[in-house]
Amino acid sequence: MYITITPQKLGSTFSQSAADYVEYLEKENQNLEIEDREHFFNQDGEKLSAQEVVRNINGNTFPLT
Repeated sequence: MYITITPQKLGSTFSQSAADYVEYLEKENQNLEIEDREHFFNQDGEKLSAQEVVRNINGNTFPLT
């Protein structure tokens, strides 16, 4: 599955966190057995937690000016 994370915008109608995207992706695993679940990964490892993914993505964005 491919997703695009658009630039984050400040304001009342835009989220300032990648948490909604991660939550959406996590729903894909809800009814699967543990061995069948998809995990987050990066260039350094596999099976990253959802919290670590959100923290890393949010920490890698800059406010638009």
